[in-house]
Order: sequence, then C-alpha cells, then structure tokens
Amino acid sequence: MKTARTRESAVAGFFARLTRFVYAVVCEGFFGRVMTAYAACNAYLRSSGVGRLFTKISHGKKAGYRSVRRSVAQSIDRSYLRRGVSAAFGALLACNLRTIGLFFVTCGTYSALSYWLFSVIWSVKSGGPIYLYIGFAELVIGILLLFFDLSLGYALDHSFFFGVLVHFFGISEEAFKESDRTGRQGYAVAVPLGMLAGALGVLIKPQYAFLGILLFFIFLLEFSVPEAGVILLIAAIPFVGFLSSSFAFMFLLTLLAVAAYFAKVLRGNRVFRMDLQDFVVLLLLIYTALITFFDRGVSAKSAVLEVALVGIYFIVSNGIATRQWLRRARGTLVLSATAAAVVGIAQFIVAAVLDSEKGATIATLGRAVHCGFSGRIPYAAFLVLAFPFALSFLIGGKKHHRLLFGFSVLSILAALVLTWVQSAWLAVFFATILFFLVFDKRTFPFFLSAGILAPLVRAMVPTSSRAFLLRLFHMDAEVALARGSAVRRIYKEARFFRLGSGGKIRFFREVLLGLGRNGIAQFSAFYTALPADTAEETLSFWYYRLLEGGVIGVLLPAALFFFLLQNCFSLLAARRGETRSVWPIAGIAAVVGAIVIGIFHYTWYDYSAMGAFFAVIALIGADARYERSTMPNDVESGGNSPYSAEISYYRVD
Repeated sequence: MKTARTRESAVAGFFARLTRFVYAVVCEGFFGRVMTAYAACNAYLRSSGVGRLFTKISHGKKAGYRSVRRSVAQSIDRSYLRRGVSAAFGALLACNLRTIGLFFVTCGTYSALSYWLFSVIWSVKSGGPIYLYIGFAELVIGILLLFFDLSLGYALDHSFFFGVLVHFFGISEEAFKESDRTGRQGYAVAVPLGMLAGALGVLIKPQYAFLGILLFFIFLLEFSVPEAGVILLIAAIPFVGFLSSSFAFMFLLTLLAVAAYFAKVLRGNRVFRMDLQDFVVLLLLIYTALITFFDRGVSAKSAVLEVALVGIYFIVSNGIATRQWLRRARGTLVLSATAAAVVGIAQFIVAAVLDSEKGATIATLGRAVHCGFSGRIPYAAFLVLAFPFALSFLIGGKKHHRLLFGFSVLSILAALVLTWVQSAWLAVFFATILFFLVFDKRTFPFFLSAGILAPLVRAMVPTSSRAFLLRLFHMDAEVALARGSAVRRIYKEARFFRLGSGGKIRFFREVLLGLGRNGIAQFSAFYTALPADTAEETLSFWYYRLLEGGVIGVLLPAALFFFLLQNCFSLLAARRGETRSVWPIAGIAAVVGAIVIGIFHYTWYDYSAMGAFFAVIALIGADARYERSTMPNDVESGGNSPYSAEISYYRVD
C-alpha cells in the first residue's frame, strides 16, 4: 500500500513539474511576451499621429466644433417628433384600461363588420377569414379590459411579466411608478380611433399591422435605452431568416441601434471609446465600404448592409459597458443560441419524418438543420461562437442555474452534430481543449495523457470504423485544399493579368486590393460546377478574402484575430494571482473556433452569420474593457486616457 502511494505521488509530482515547466515556457517565452503586450501596443497607437488626430477629433476642443455638437443636441431635445412621442407615450400610460378596452371592442366590432361588408355585400376579394378571427380576438380582449379601473402605467408597474422585461431591457421604472392607480378616461377619443382602425384593418394585412406596431414599440425602446437595441439584435440574429423581408428587418434593427446610440452620444448621455482592437475594426469597416461600394458585382443595398453589420461592433462594444449589461448580453447570446439549437434539432426531426421512406442519410438530413440562417454552415459557425459562452455559464454560473446551462451546452452540441459540418466539430473540439487548458492548468496532464494514448486507441479501433472517421474529417479538408489550388491558379492565369500597357500596375492592384465579387465569379465559372452564391460556402474564409479583397482583405481580419487574442491573454496576465474571470477565456475559445472553421468555410455571405460574428467579438472587447476598468492603478484602462474617444457631454434640460 505504501509503495503504491509512493508511486502515485511520484507520477503526480512528475506531471505537476512538467505542467509548471510547460506553462512557464509558454507564459514567459516569446509567445507569452507577444500575446500579453496589448497595453504596449495600445499605448503606441495612442502616442502615434493617428491616435493624436483621433483624440483631437473626438474631444472637439475647438469652439466651432463644440457649438456644432451643442446645436445638434439642442435640436434633438427640442424636436417636435421627440416631444410628440414622449407626450403620446405619457398619455397612453395615464390612460384607463376601460378606455383601452373600449377601443378594442370598437375596433373588433368594426373589423368584423368591415369584413362582412367587403366579402358578403360588396363581394370584394379579401384576405380570408383571418380578419374575422382577429376582430373576434380584439373583441374578447376589449371585454376583459372593461372590468379593470386601473391606469395602464400602474398595471404594467405591478405586472410580473412586464417586470421581467423591464429588468431584462434595463428600462427605467420611474415613468410607470409616476402613474396614478386610476387612469384618465378618454372614451370620446377611443371610440373614433377604434372605428377608424377597425375599418382600415381590412385593407391592411394583419402581419403588416402587427409588424408596424412591433416596430413602433422597438423604436420607442431603442431610443429610450439604446443598449436594449443591442439585446434585441443579438436575440433576433438567428431567427431573422424566417421573415420574408429578412434583409429589410435586419437592416432596420441595425440602423435603429446605430441611430439611437449616437443620438444619446450627441445628447451627452453616452460615450464613445476606441482602443487598438476597435481601430482595426474601423479599418476593416472602411475597407469593406470601399470594396463593396465600388464593386459593380455588389448591389447597393448589399453594400450598405455589409457596412452596417460591421458597424454593429461599435454599438455593442460601447453600449455594453456595465456588469449588468454584460450579463444581459451574454445571457441573451446563450439563450438565443439555445433556442436556435432547439429549432435546428426540430428541423432535423421533421426532415427525418418526411424523408423516412426515401432512406435519407444523416448527412442529407443535416442540410435541413439551419434555423433561420441561409444554410447549415453559417448556422454551425454561429453555434461555434456561442458555445464557449454557454460552457462558461455552466462552469462559472450559479449552482441553481447549472441545469439550464447544461441543457444549453448539450443542445448546442447536439445541433452541431446534426448539421454534419465536420469543420464545426473540429472548431468546437479545439476551442474546448484550449478553454480548459487556459482555465485550469491541472487539465494539462489529462490532455497530455489523452494525446499519448491516442495512437493506442487508434490501433484498437476496427479498420472500417477508422477509415470512416478519416474519410469523415478529410471531407472538408479535401474541399478546402482543392479550392485553395483553384485560387492559386486564378492568380497565376495570364488571362486575368495581361502584362501590357499598365499591366504591372493592374497586377499589383488586383493582388493588393483583390478582384472583388468578379473574382468569386471567375472562381466559380472556371474551377467548379457551382454558381457563385453556392460556391461561397465551399471556399475557405481566407481564400475568399484574398479573391475579393486581396492581400489587405486577408491582413485586416488576421490582425483583428490577433489583437482579439492578445487582448484576452493580456487581461488574464494582468489578473494573474487573483480570481480570474472566465469570460476572457470564453473569448479566446470563441476566436479560436472562428479561426478553425474559417480554414474550411466562408460564412459572411450570410448576413446573420456576419452580424453574429461582429456582435460576439464586440462583446469580447466590451468585457475586456470593463474588466480593465475595475483594476486599481491599471495602465491598460482607456477610460480616462487621451485616446479614449469620450464625446464631451452637452445636456440640454
């Protein structure tokens, strides 16, 4: 017994010494010094000419610049639109529920009556009995509200469901608490408005009316609390594709979030900061605007939306600036990914039931698993980005919430398996290993032992199973290598670069700045049997960026990935010896997962996947900025640095 314990202690001591040695080499070697030098790089940018120029622009110390911003702030505060909306919202909160009930009764009655007149008396083709059902529902709701003598504001303030929404979206409760218990009666206004709404309801499709009302309340919410717009955007990204007008809805959500936040900045209620990582995204935004707006192969609306999706980064990174909003944003991301995973699993089950007689394989059924994305690959990429955050909640969350987050982790993994995207499996595999290696160095002996035993396990696996696994994971790799060979041939073909008058300049321009969408069309026409919009998903992210944006198009995302990792590793190094937050580790794992899946596939052709990527990396940057702001005597915190782009506050009462 004593000899066995001695051997166990010797083995444990060996692994402990080996672990300390490996981590010391990594942390204190060249890799560690480079990956923890974010503060030095950020300070160098602040002191550079670009940093000083941005500081002058952002602070606006000249009187003329300050007066312009003051006039803008005054015009926003004094605008009739703002005053009118505020007055209407206040009157609605003070309104009696009986008055609202009377409006619904009148509206439902006139809606049913109008449907009867159009379809029976005048024999005019209408949208079907849905209008009659809606009118009946309005009538029932109105009758129920007639029994309450409370004001709308008081009822909402004492509502459990609305209290949850208020807490989730950070809405101020002062406006609701100021409402009297008994509201105002406005029967003379409610009845004519109900008659008008009921009569016009037959002429407007119900989905459009509902969407218009929803957008109105979203407009009020976002301009009151711009951070709520970020939460809505993160929550809606996986499901926008289910809408028939997904492009317009995505653009509208993004535009509202941008406009609401900068309106608050101009009024002095919010600040706008920019660090090194943000500056790289700014360069990427400018370059994306240049290569899309001046590319004839890109439509104007696609170019505008791509630029807006990159701009999501700045709204998230600046708007999500407190612990509460970080918790809400991360929770929304995980909740949204879990719901998307459940929808994907349901899509697989439905496809399996419908194709049960055809003998479809799991690889074929995986094509139906995409939730609201355009395909399974962008869907898998979104789940890869969200998985480290779900894992972080499971490890670092409260004990009574771990069952819920365990369900999130398992559902995301199940959906990833059902997509049958092998590159996403590899991305999650490497991201998970790196997550645990960074989270706790005591996991190193386990992974080391697993690596040593892997050849033995491989030898024990039957030949047929081993061949199946190798063929499975070689599938994406072979496609990526084949597409890479095609890209190299495109740049070597003389017909694309005719060296004549100005040929060298053209060659330099097309290598440095890329071929635009024309390069993707050339790739599809000469080297695949697929159309350009289908070949995009089979092309590596890096090869796609090289064809479309040239060398600069590759270097900017590479620099972004590098500074993201450097930012997270620097934060962990600064927290060494303290209780470290798990969220920078989640950021590292998410970035590594994005890099791995980018080796095999390009996913930004799907606007939802593109928006999700920039929202997630902005969330990583926002978390790092907040963590640094809590450090005492921290030199990395940009909160009061001269490079911090804090807009001067102009509050007009």
